[in-house]
This record gives sequence, structure tokens and C-alpha cells, in this order.
Amino acid sequence: MVTDEGFDLFTPEGYFNCSEIKPDLGMDNQNAVNSSLKAPMHGSVVDLLVDVGDMVKKGDTLVVMEAMKMEHTIVAPADGTVSEFFFEKGALVESDATLLAFEANDL
Repeated sequence: MVTDEGFDLFTPEGYFNCSEIKPDLGMDNQNAVNSSLKAPMHGSVVDLLVDVGDMVKKGDTLVVMEAMKMEHTIVAPADGTVSEFFFEKGALVESDATLLAFEANDL
């Protein structure tokens, strides 16, 4: 049986209630207006792919970080402008450090 909360599954072994849980990938932050973006983990800044003042689209890659030999991208949460970077290429950053200031376009 399908409901708004998920679906029910009946088997000979028992009854199960299943629901969908969507992961938070940080891509749909509704509070992106005039916000700053933070490092998801301790690592180093590999590359800054835009310049201060550049207009970017939602989902554009802004910063590439590396942690434990894996690259992670920081993307624009909305259409807008990068107003300031707080780290340079090659810098080591702590987890949750503010990487850049971002100003979202007016909706």
C-alpha cells in the first residue's frame, strides 16, 4: 500500500513500512542569499575556479578541495556572485572554515 509517508510491504515473514530519505548534498540550500560557503572537511584548496566578482550559475564549481587523496568540489548554491575568497590556492583549511563569501541574485 502506497501512502504519502512511503509504502507498506507485506511478506510471509512480516510487515515493513518503507519511506524515502533524500540525502542532503548541500545543493538546495534555501538560505543561500548573501551567505558564505564552508569547507566540508579538513583539507587543502586545490583550485579556485572563478574570480571575485564573477557571475555564476547554481551548480557551477567554485572551489576544488582535496582531503585524503580525494577531490571535493564546492558549488554555487544559487545564481549569484562570488564577493570574496578567504583562502588562496594551496592553503590548508580546517573543517567548517568559511571558504568564500557569496551573494545570491535577487529572486
